[in-house]
Amino acid sequence: MEDVSYSSVARNTGISKYKVEKYVGLLEKSFVVNVIFPKGTNVLREPKILLNLPYRLIFKPYDLCTGELKEDFFVEMSRHYGLSVSYLKTLRGRKTPDYYVEEINAVIEIGGKSKSTTQFKGIKNKRKIILTYPGMLDSAKRPLLLWGVLKF
Repeated sequence: MEDVSYSSVARNTGISKYKVEKYVGLLEKSFVVNVIFPKGTNVLREPKILLNLPYRLIFKPYDLCTGELKEDFFVEMSRHYGLSVSYLKTLRGRKTPDYYVEEINAVIEIGGKSKSTTQFKGIKNKRKIILTYPGMLDSAKRPLLLWGVLKF
């Protein structure tokens, strides 16, 4: 997934990071983007910026952005239910799961058919969930579509 942050937008548009934060704040209030801050120790507090559905499809064909659309859906549904979502980040660039949901103390990985629990190595949370395609249930995998209809 391509990372969109205040710094990358400022670099690509040639405007200040301060102005980018203001513009992105307005886009978030108008339900175009979701701003997700990182969770972790000693990490920069620069957020990840995700598009709300279906805006990503304006810029990319569906088959080139299915992974990003899954993450957009997850974050949008989490926000709809009032859940606090953070993305996970380490200093050394080590592979980590995608998100942490505060209210249910769960680490979430959004993925496809090949996702496994290897990205949970070293994570101490009891709840480790992989949200993936329907029909791929096991001890950690759950259908992503169900995230949109759960009641917390």
